[in-house]
Amino acid sequence: MRYMRFVGTLFPPPEELSGEQYETWRRVGEFFKQVTFEQMYPTQVLCGDPAQCVDRIALLQEELGMTHFWVYMDLGGLDQRELLRSIERFATRVMPQFRRH
Repeated sequence: MRYMRFVGTLFPPPEELSGEQYETWRRVGEFFKQVTFEQMYPTQVLCGDPAQCVDRIALLQEELGMTHFWVYMDLGGLDQRELLRSIERFATRVMPQFRRH
């Protein structure tokens, strides 16, 4: 969540935004400043053991036709050793399930 809060600081304050073209950016900035893990988990967060991650990605492929998946794992909270272990686990136990031949 630390990353989300940081992203929220990158947007100008609402009083500096005006016009319809900026309304979306204002809402995005406010979302990042206030969002909680519980709000993000159902639709925007992938976490769990490798089997849960594989199932969730497979569902996204099936339901949405997803062909690419962007992963940002350093959201704060894990020390470097734990983070690297998570990255390695994802690379060795999740990614191979989606390798195209």
